Amino acid sequence: MIQFANSAGGRTATFTIAAGSTQASFSGSSTIPVETGTLAGKITLTVTSILSAGVDVTPNPQPTASITTSPTPPSIQTVTFTQTSGGLTVVVTGFSSSRDMSTGLFQFAPSTNATVASQSGVTVQLAAPFTAWYGTTTSNQYGSEFMLTVPFTVQGNPADIVAVTVTLTNSKGTSTPVSPQ
Repeated sequence: MIQFANSAGGRTATFTIAAGSTQASFSGSSTIPVETGTLAGKITLTVTSILSAGVDVTPNPQPTASITTSPTPPSIQTVTFTQTSGGLTVVVTGFSSSRDMSTGLFQFAPSTNATVASQSGVTVQLAAPFTAWYGTTTSNQYGSEFMLTVPFTVQGNPADIVAVTVTLTNSKGTSTPVSPQ
């Protein structure tokens, strides 16, 4: 997901430097935003070609600049839940820039005149499934993004659960609690 955030997007950007100037121009701007993706780490930008009157004048070694992104607590993008026969299924999408997760706290809200047994919520241990997911080569193409699906068994009527709030914790901290929109 690392790319330039200009109108064209992508992993390359074209710039010009006017005669007598030392400042690059990216379509009229002196800067160009970079989308850093969802993984913590070091991003290196390299100038691969500098042309002057059609002649390659790229210095050797090529000019580079680096951006370092630090790992952060998990970020939850969406939470959905569906009532099933005998239970609920909660689906959480988001990312964990450190590519780990320890726990998920699921707090359920009952409908009027209904109660839930655990007012403080249900904590689910997530270290093993996240270690397994991030340990696969398949996960590499998604950076640190994930889709977590957690089924819950309900004693009573699943329709009595009308909302859920999810909070995730990784090695860098705790996410902001998120409920379905």
